[in-house]
Amino acid sequence: MSEEILNRITRIKRMLRDLIEKGDLDYALEIIRQYEKVVLNDVEILSFKGVIYYAKNELDKAKEIFKKGLLINSTYFDLYFNLGCVFESEGDIQTAIRYFKRALEFSKTEEEKKDVLEKLKVHESIAASINETKIAFFIKAGLDNFIDDIILGLMDDYFVQKIIVTDFKQIDEGMQWADICWFEWCDELVIYGSRHELAREKKLVCRLHSYEAFTDYIFNVNWENIDKIIFVAKHIFEIVNNKLNNAISSKSIVIPNGIDLNKYTFKERQKGFNIAYVGYINYKKGPMLLLQLFKSLYDKDNRYKLYIAGQFQDERYVLYFNQMIKEMGLEEHVIFDGWQKDINSWLEDKNYILSCSITEGHPVAIMEAMAKGIKPVIHNFVGARNIYPIKYLWNTIDEAIEIILRSDYDSVEYRDFISSNYSIEKEISEIKKVIVSLDRMPKKNREMSVVDLVHKVNSLVQNNYSVNNDFTELLTIVITTYNRSHILKEDLENDLKMGRIKKVIVENGSEPNHVNVIKNLNLDKYGIQKIIYLNKNIGPNEGPKIGLEQVETKFVTLLPDDDIILVKDSTEKLDELLRKIGNDNVFLCCRYVMKLIKDKGLIPFYDRYKYNGLYGKDFLINMTKTGEIEMFTNGAILCTYEMKHFLNNYLPEPIFYNCGDYVLLARLFGNKPDKKIIITDKYLYIQRYGNNNTSSLSTMKEQKLYSHLISMLIAAYYCLKNSLLSKDEIIDSLLNRAQLLKNLYGLEISFTNIMVKYIFEKKNVEKFIESIKDIYNLDMGEYIPPEIIKIVNYI
Repeated sequence: MSEEILNRITRIKRMLRDLIEKGDLDYALEIIRQYEKVVLNDVEILSFKGVIYYAKNELDKAKEIFKKGLLINSTYFDLYFNLGCVFESEGDIQTAIRYFKRALEFSKTEEEKKDVLEKLKVHESIAASINETKIAFFIKAGLDNFIDDIILGLMDDYFVQKIIVTDFKQIDEGMQWADICWFEWCDELVIYGSRHELAREKKLVCRLHSYEAFTDYIFNVNWENIDKIIFVAKHIFEIVNNKLNNAISSKSIVIPNGIDLNKYTFKERQKGFNIAYVGYINYKKGPMLLLQLFKSLYDKDNRYKLYIAGQFQDERYVLYFNQMIKEMGLEEHVIFDGWQKDINSWLEDKNYILSCSITEGHPVAIMEAMAKGIKPVIHNFVGARNIYPIKYLWNTIDEAIEIILRSDYDSVEYRDFISSNYSIEKEISEIKKVIVSLDRMPKKNREMSVVDLVHKVNSLVQNNYSVNNDFTELLTIVITTYNRSHILKEDLENDLKMGRIKKVIVENGSEPNHVNVIKNLNLDKYGIQKIIYLNKNIGPNEGPKIGLEQVETKFVTLLPDDDIILVKDSTEKLDELLRKIGNDNVFLCCRYVMKLIKDKGLIPFYDRYKYNGLYGKDFLINMTKTGEIEMFTNGAILCTYEMKHFLNNYLPEPIFYNCGDYVLLARLFGNKPDKKIIITDKYLYIQRYGNNNTSSLSTMKEQKLYSHLISMLIAAYYCLKNSLLSKDEIIDSLLNRAQLLKNLYGLEISFTNIMVKYIFEKKNVEKFIESIKDIYNLDMGEYIPPEIIKIVNYI
């Protein structure tokens, strides 16, 4: 925004203050109306506006405006203070005190604090008795459609913050602040929150709608740390619970969406010819069915018109609609009105709300139309019978047309159905019961001993794992350690590094006090074959290579100094499994990865059984499409001979300091796409998570993200080389990953656009490398990954 515009806004706000002080309220309101046509969601303007209605004694209107402002900025002092004044003038002192105390928390000047403290002193005895539950709502930008009314409904009774997450640091700060952490949608945010070190202290809620049930998100959430899962529909709960093997049944509840009927003007309507469709146009909404149905209706009576409020999410549907509308002769009868901010006004002249969806959770658009008295015509999607009366549902186009053409039309019935079943008041009432139950739950914080650890592992994965691991002559563990000697020593003493199984330790140039600890280890007691001391730290990628040179057993696994491996105590030992493998072309990996959070406890992290029996090429495709590897190198047991050759030829370059595992897997499976993956539960991997390791979720920096995107080019190269993915699929994968990183971390997508342009326009590699160095400070040095140069040959 230019300095000139900022100065103009400042002058307007100064003028408004003067007008309000003079009592010229109507003129001030008119200025605000004009201002809001140009500038949206200015909380200071909303504060002025609320003050004007307060001065005009329109208290309900004032409260509505102040609360709307808090949905935009839940840390704005004036809004809290003004709401406190409104409730105080109404005689609701308890609610007033709540808002004054919230204002105090967000006061920034001594004058603001003084004003609040004076208010609290007047009602000192009441203020002392009020101790609020704090609730943080975490949502991604653009996905807050269904949460605002809930927040407003809780605002008077609970201290709430709505946090639009663009950076995971906001989750860190919000979880620190809140007593209850509410994650709206089951997506990356709840995955992060459920694995957070605060998740074992705070109460966590996840509200799951519908699309999430059909994604991998549900498998990546640490459900043990989620205290309550709210589903908007019974059938969505059943789908998710079934996929999770009934793991979440005991803490799940179905609370359907509710709407505020006051927002939708009702009138008694009658049969007519205006059909409404509201929502995105994508495969879930049955767009082809929509056109075919309307064409059949039009053929019976050409007075019907289809009005569409929404937007396309797939360019292919744009092409289809344009062609078919023309082919069907419907140009004058299918009207695209685009996305509607005021759906109440748009629906005013409509007679029917039409849904052709093949899948839904609990659709709000249908409820909005019914609240206005509009007749619903609803495709019988999975779960629809649990939500609506059968008479509103259709299975075939002929049945849908019959519902539209038949004589019955009862606007009062449609509105009453929503009022009785799906009002916002009913939804808020059920949510408050959930919050009360969470408030009554004990805190979840305690330390864990080694005995606790093993017991917890067994209760979580239902297998008998032990710290007293059997010895095998077939396997050696290579452990690289750097400034974590005390953790390594403690784990060795507690048999948390596979007991006495052979070990080679690489001391990677630690500080002298750590080196002394390593030198004093009892080699025989811990099964240590050799300790290699390096004069300087050579990085996480080179260390294992040096250790690997000393391994003489057939199989090897690499283990960071702060991680743990437990072996299952069963009749068939790990040794027997290794003997059965018997060939080089196998990738053996443990089924479960757990996280041990410092001073908090153990949580499930990954269950990788879905990869059992697949091949390297399958994993390569998945990692290229998603950018995820589910820590697949952690706990991997591989042929020593093969790994020695592999690390000599395919060691990740220094640029991949933070994503070396991704590059290793891409190269391993890219060169051996037919390597068979075997997933076993005979041993288990535990990763420590704390302030002293690089696994902290708060360590994500721009350079790491840029390196990660570059590493995806490595995987893309091998997919193209092995004809596993097409050029277009590669582009989609890179751009989708970039968009995700933009949503989560604010990373600009232009970096990926430069990569795509280089590869698919076959630009000069030197210019590409120079540009990312100059613009993004990402220096590859003299070690240019050869795949980046070669990839253009496969386009």
